[in-house]
Amino acid sequence: MTQLHRYGIALVFSLAIGACGGGGGAPSSGEPANEAASVVPSSEGPALSDHPWRLVSIDMVDGEDVDPATGAEPTVMFSEEANPAGSRIMTGSTGCNRFNATYDAGRGGRLVVGPVSTTRMACRDKAMRLEQIFLIGLESTRTYTMDESGLWIDFGGGLLHFVAENTGSEGSG
Repeated sequence: MTQLHRYGIALVFSLAIGACGGGGGAPSSGEPANEAASVVPSSEGPALSDHPWRLVSIDMVDGEDVDPATGAEPTVMFSEEANPAGSRIMTGSTGCNRFNATYDAGRGGRLVVGPVSTTRMACRDKAMRLEQIFLIGLESTRTYTMDESGLWIDFGGGLLHFVAENTGSEGSG
């Protein structure tokens, strides 16, 4: 897809959002919205597939917020390129193991992640627990949104919050 074509799609998407009253409901001040499933991705800031995203928090609905600072925080990279079957690929690290999966990002912030494949290295208990929650979150993904504080992925049981790896907006943990 040419860069001009991408800008055209982004412009049409931006105009459609503006005509519908914007993407109100996006998290503000770094706080996740309770209705994250209704959030529309912002057309400003980093694109979903421009760079790796580093996990900075997991905000669980049940109140058990998970600190991903294990020394090797999970990361994810969304590729725009399709595999031979026509699906887009996401790759990354759980902080312990490497993973890959297919994904589909659609209108209204819809995000569907296919089954996740991982390597099978053993790590410390804290890293393995984080990996388990992170992978369940990815496989259960419903929607995503992006704002000035990063990428938010709603997985029903909570929110995965990522920052763009190349922004330097957060410390290294």
